[in-house]
Amino acid sequence: NLLSFRDMSGLLWSHAYLRVRRDSLLQADMVDALVQRVGEGSLREVSDVAWAAAHLAPDAAEMKSTVLAEALAAEIERRGAAEMSPQDIAQAAWAFSVARVSDTKLWDTLAGAFLVQASRPLAGADRGGHWAELVDAIQAVAVDEGSAAAAAAFAAGDHSPRHELQAAFRDAVFEPALRLLESLGRMPLSGLSGLRIGSSERRTLKKLETFANSLGLLHLGAVHTSVALQRLGLMAPEGDAGLAPAEVLAKHSGLGRNGDVAWLALDVSVRLGDFEEAVHEPGYLLDTSGLDAPPRGELMPLTLGRLRCPSHAERVLLLRAAERLRTAGRQLLRRRAAAAAIDADAGADEDQSSWAADESDRRGMAPQAVGTVRLVA
Repeated sequence: NLLSFRDMSGLLWSHAYLRVRRDSLLQADMVDALVQRVGEGSLREVSDVAWAAAHLAPDAAEMKSTVLAEALAAEIERRGAAEMSPQDIAQAAWAFSVARVSDTKLWDTLAGAFLVQASRPLAGADRGGHWAELVDAIQAVAVDEGSAAAAAAFAAGDHSPRHELQAAFRDAVFEPALRLLESLGRMPLSGLSGLRIGSSERRTLKKLETFANSLGLLHLGAVHTSVALQRLGLMAPEGDAGLAPAEVLAKHSGLGRNGDVAWLALDVSVRLGDFEEAVHEPGYLLDTSGLDAPPRGELMPLTLGRLRCPSHAERVLLLRAAERLRTAGRQLLRRRAAAAAIDADAGADEDQSSWAADESDRRGMAPQAVGTVRLVA
């Protein structure tokens, strides 16, 4: 009772930011106090409380339909979100998606305010990343049952703010970014040795980097990243077995992902003719927040704002996965060489011309990897 709404907001936010979870912190008496005094706080403090509560609940689902979530959402609806920054809007949206608040009035309020912000110059404001987070949040609570339904509603003349937001994101952010990624997807491969990056590809990478920085775009969001990977042929379609479980990261990172945490699983067969090596990793969670120096490798990191892209967890995991596949490939080459030597000794009296022809074909072969790589970042 001695703490103001601002005091409680700061206390909760600091614990959530530092990832310090205390079951005794967000108890009934504090929840009651927050609900009673929600009108005293600024909209940023309301957003901070929502974000912190979603992190600090022992189980994120406990925030679902709670009095606190409803009170915070009602306060934003009552005041409007015009005074909220893009970051405040995005973090509140993420929190309400965790709480499964599906009130269309709330989402239209947040989307409408964000559209006003998005109409202003984006450079240096990091609104692109927040835009992706807001679109993710809207689709996570299935307000419109997915982006396809939202696009259809917008095309049919329903220009509600949430529909307009999603349509504008696809037109101004997602499709241009995907076209650049598709250009990179046509880069030549060199077996398990990686990509051959020439001057043309470097120019395309630079265009992608410039585009992302001009929008403050750090990622496409979970929903549109999945769509992009599917369209690029790098991910199984929705509903297929083997998709990475996004919930793996739910308790380790929330809004404003900074690249520190990622999860990877491998189920790949590396093959060379009749020889095969299995590379299997059921699931590995990596936190690179304490990484001193970024690893080197063929994956060229972009320079996006002040982010430590070379140290991003997904890049580190992919480099490790690539090295495991290369190691398996080298093992196959040694096995093939040993088998060829044995065959040569054993078949000295046999028809050598047939064996020589087969071996001539094998020399041109490189190890090939077939299977599934699942990555959540």
